[in-house]
Amino acid sequence: MYDCAVLVVLYNCKPVDSVTIQSLLDSRPAGRKTKFIFWNNGPTRQHFDLNEASGLDVELEETLQNESLAKIYNQFINKVQSKLYVILDHDSSVSSNYIAAINTVSEGQCAFPIIWNENKATGPLVNGSIVNKPGPLVFSDTLLAIGSGVIIGCDIIQAIKDAYGNVFDERFYLYGIDSTFCYRLERLKLSTSCKIIPGFQHSLSRLEDENTKVTDFRRKERGYSFGLTLRHYKKLSYLRVFFILLCKRILNKSPLSITHIVKALVSGRHYRDTK
Repeated sequence: MYDCAVLVVLYNCKPVDSVTIQSLLDSRPAGRKTKFIFWNNGPTRQHFDLNEASGLDVELEETLQNESLAKIYNQFINKVQSKLYVILDHDSSVSSNYIAAINTVSEGQCAFPIIWNENKATGPLVNGSIVNKPGPLVFSDTLLAIGSGVIIGCDIIQAIKDAYGNVFDERFYLYGIDSTFCYRLERLKLSTSCKIIPGFQHSLSRLEDENTKVTDFRRKERGYSFGLTLRHYKKLSYLRVFFILLCKRILNKSPLSITHIVKALVSGRHYRDTK
């Protein structure tokens, strides 16, 4: 069994250009038995010179069809037996403080890093407010965080598997995977097993897109994510937002496609789900 397993998911990014991989190679985490998996999710095949990772236990995986991130995360967890699991995107400038914080996470804990964008904290959200200082969560806290940088202890992994069959909800493909993971922790009353740790700089596509036109692809993906969350997790806050979106749709000002939300809500399935 490994002490720590680290997944880096790449999309449309060469390994040599990945900020995450480069920062991991520069830091050369030592002192623990660590497994690294660099997972290219397409759209083209990539090459990585394993000589650059000399001294590290690295394995390469590829799914060129832009596979569901939830499925990749679950395959990673099932593939490696480890005490801790770390999930990272390809564009995170992993800090030494974050790497040091990994050593403070036990097998019965789940840790979420503070995410910085241009020196401004953008998450996680605890009780609806952005957190910019490390600390534990209490029983009544509600958490929303992006998945990049999350550290999950094997005991938490097992608790979620026992309840849901898998750790991440594979009904979601791109959006909604992080939030539904947090909802599962909340439902299982695992908030007191979670904590906020020092984080790193991370490029958030949502923030980058705020001043640009939302593509039809993102509008569709977000619509399905919203509808599936409303269907399967029955969040009252989502229901309120849905009615607001309906009103905006009438005024032709909705940022999401009501059609896609309704399709997901009725079918309970993502449009890419071929099962």
